[in-house]
Amino acid sequence: MLMRTENTIKNASIGLSGQMISCIMSFIVRTVFVSTLTKEYLGVSGLFTNILTMLSLAELGIGNAIIFSMYKPVAENNEELLKQLLNFYGKVYRTVGIVVGIAGVSLSPFLGFFIKDMPNIPHLQLIYILYLSNTVVSYFYAYKCSVLDANQKQYIGSLYKYKYMILRDVLQMLFLILTHNFIFYLLIQISVTVYSNWKISKKAETLFPWVTDSNKSAPLSSDIMKEIKKNVFAMFNHNVGAVVVNGTDNILISKFAGLVEVGLYSNYSLILSGIVAIVAKVTEAAAASVGNLGVLENEKKVFSVYCTMNLVNFWIYSFCTICFLMLFQPFIKMWLGADFLLSNGVVLIICINFYVSGMRRVNITFRDAMGLFWYDRYKPLAEAAINLIASICLAKQWGIAGVFIGTFISNMMTGFWVEPYILFKYKFGNGIKNYMLRYFMYTGCMVVAGGIVWKVSLLTSGTGWSDIAFRIICCIVIVNIFYLIAFFRTTEFQNLRNLIVPEVKRMIGRRRS
Repeated sequence: MLMRTENTIKNASIGLSGQMISCIMSFIVRTVFVSTLTKEYLGVSGLFTNILTMLSLAELGIGNAIIFSMYKPVAENNEELLKQLLNFYGKVYRTVGIVVGIAGVSLSPFLGFFIKDMPNIPHLQLIYILYLSNTVVSYFYAYKCSVLDANQKQYIGSLYKYKYMILRDVLQMLFLILTHNFIFYLLIQISVTVYSNWKISKKAETLFPWVTDSNKSAPLSSDIMKEIKKNVFAMFNHNVGAVVVNGTDNILISKFAGLVEVGLYSNYSLILSGIVAIVAKVTEAAAASVGNLGVLENEKKVFSVYCTMNLVNFWIYSFCTICFLMLFQPFIKMWLGADFLLSNGVVLIICINFYVSGMRRVNITFRDAMGLFWYDRYKPLAEAAINLIASICLAKQWGIAGVFIGTFISNMMTGFWVEPYILFKYKFGNGIKNYMLRYFMYTGCMVVAGGIVWKVSLLTSGTGWSDIAFRIICCIVIVNIFYLIAFFRTTEFQNLRNLIVPEVKRMIGRRRS
């Protein structure tokens, strides 16, 4: 129990610290990018990233299925089974890398289909191939990195990742300033991706010597293969849903609005994805511990941890949503200029989608860690279909706003209720009525807290760095004090307090000694 909590805190703290540094570096790199290249290059970057996200469907969901299969042998210290799983994982991922590479190259002659008005950017196909190469090389190392995840040691990979990320960003900025050349920018990215992944895989081999011999292990038994295939089928469906819902926005915006609009949205997306990545570090850090928890603890204990994580998840995502609503427009205006602003209505829809998607995070974490992805295997297909149809129809009418409204509709019609329903039915053994009541109670608290912040923020003009700083202080102070008063006496808050405070004291005491 103590080791599980310590690993979660260590993974979360290092992941959070690293991701915060990553966000800061991303802002600096984006500032240099905008000052040295045109808006079209921003649009190309966002478009190609989404196209490659679509190609990642070739992964089939094998990664999550294999990591789930590792939780039990890790808990039982069954090295032979772990070798077999890793050997299988490696073979599949090498195949996936080749398939993605071939599919990506085959798609290159048709890039014009995804762009409303072709930009005046030289070597566009070469740029696309470089983006593709950066994606493909990762598949040849990722399987060894999964050993760290399954053993609750994500923090080790994170330390390597963020160290080389800083090196990459510094080199990219230097070359952009000196050459204004996007090709050099991408070549640096590929080189650092290869080297950092290689270093992480070597570290996994050092910590777990059996990893080196995994390619000599016997094939998996038919029973385990059957279970993996079942989980892979379910996870593939989930990947389809996630990719279509989250990975097609830039493609649709490019098709129906143009590359410039993709570039404008990419600045908002940079902030959103940075915050999502920071918050995801908390759930990723807890994921392996949740899997371990599901193997070793009873359902009452698992449910208690779930409720506590749900409160933490709400607190973080609702706080971020309020901050975005208060700060997005003035910050973008001061950072890049009024020419880079989207409309207030579009920003509101983006923020709502951020909150709704974020509130699904804990349910997805527990579903994956408990191996329940089979039971809602058809949900993502419905979600993807609804999202694509709604977004295309509405984009024709309302442009970029229609794309995001389509995402909201698909969220509310599927994942919003199906994911908790599956989790409560097959793991916790009761209905979701109380969950829904708590969800809307949480949302009501966010609306009230946000309303108070908005009223207070009217005391300033909302322009200028001093006014932005005032809004930040309002968000931090008002929202957190309001939530502290609202939730201090709840069981979930007390569980969180009793879990974290003693562990933090113990870790501090260990460092001092």
